Amino acid sequence: MVCATTGQMEAANETKTPPQAAIPPISGQELDNAVASWLRFPLIALVVMMHISFFYHFSGEYSPWFKSLDIWSSRIDAYPIALTVIRLLQNVVTCVAIPLFLFISGYFYFSNIGRLTPSVWLAKTNRRLASLVLPYFVWNILAFAQIYVFWHVLGHEDTFMDWAVSFNGGNASDYVGRGSVLGSFAFIVAGGTISPGDVLPRPLFEQFWFIRDLFVFCLFSPVFWFLLKRKWVGTLVVAVSLLAISFLDRGGSLFTLKNLFFESVFFGIGAFLAIHKISFSDISLPVRWWVLGIYAGLVFIDFNWDVWQFPPSWGLAHNAVHVSGIVFGSLTILAWIAQGLKVGELLPHKFLAGATFFVFCSQTVGSRIFEVTIWRLLPEQSEFEIFVGFIFFTAFVLAFSVTLFWILRRFAPIGLLPLSGGRK
Repeated sequence: MVCATTGQMEAANETKTPPQAAIPPISGQELDNAVASWLRFPLIALVVMMHISFFYHFSGEYSPWFKSLDIWSSRIDAYPIALTVIRLLQNVVTCVAIPLFLFISGYFYFSNIGRLTPSVWLAKTNRRLASLVLPYFVWNILAFAQIYVFWHVLGHEDTFMDWAVSFNGGNASDYVGRGSVLGSFAFIVAGGTISPGDVLPRPLFEQFWFIRDLFVFCLFSPVFWFLLKRKWVGTLVVAVSLLAISFLDRGGSLFTLKNLFFESVFFGIGAFLAIHKISFSDISLPVRWWVLGIYAGLVFIDFNWDVWQFPPSWGLAHNAVHVSGIVFGSLTILAWIAQGLKVGELLPHKFLAGATFFVFCSQTVGSRIFEVTIWRLLPEQSEFEIFVGFIFFTAFVLAFSVTLFWILRRFAPIGLLPLSGGRK
């Protein structure tokens, strides 16, 4: 008997086991959908990190750590590394979250639309009445009811949510305590009050300005369509708009027409790409290393601008650097998430993506629970523990909201629908 050689045995095995067909990598609209779905929860984590007002609590209002409101002159020397990293995260890195949400919203509002006819606009508006307007009113009504019960029924001078909502420089309880119940309710839920420096009213839950403004953009989607439907005109509009916001001093308030215009630009960029069937993944992937390098440089300049003590007359130049950082930061995130999903290094997380809107709505509740319970127990120790406290604060709010979403989804799905705008 003749023994088969090793080569003959390998050849025989190859003939018995046909090679598996390679899975074609996703691209275009399919990849855009995957990127948007994957990004939702990380972006809301950045929003929560931006909203937890960590520096405020160093003042001693809720924590024994810091006793002075002027934290940069009183404590930055004691904890330079921890506070510098926290400031970098809260003041620079997280700034890409809201523009990216607006970009994605604009992109998917106009995706798969051949033409924005009145019937298409009406159908989309009706859907957003359920997904945006309904939870806007439900959450603000619940907040109003809680404040009113604490103030008028229980006679408390402070309420559970009092710190999180403010009106005219005071707290919500001060305002709800005035006038009739119906008048207070209608005024607050319809839009809130206009504080000094504001032009637009503040909702009772301040983070709901984003929901309100997003619905306004959807209502005015025919304007976006008209301006962007011709490619060369749309390109010019986008370019001029980006240049305008780069040198636009928005001031310190979110509730101004300047800030509304700033938001509309990012919604419009997404709309422009969708109208002309341009995949943001396909255009960002080839330049991912370039945009990453540019973004890193812009972050370094933006963060150190005050340290380098440029003259105040250079303020618009700083704003241009900051806006450019947002643009290149957004491109960087889109490109690298697309790359990870394309090669299979990132896996989808449908549950967390579905919980994103609920986390956005309920984050203030989790933050307040942390402030009045755990926060008071944290001692001032070292830079490492201060930074861990910051991360733990963010993680607690996310875990609280996700857990509450899961409980409602599991045991009270009907009750979840108005709170999440139908998302489950």
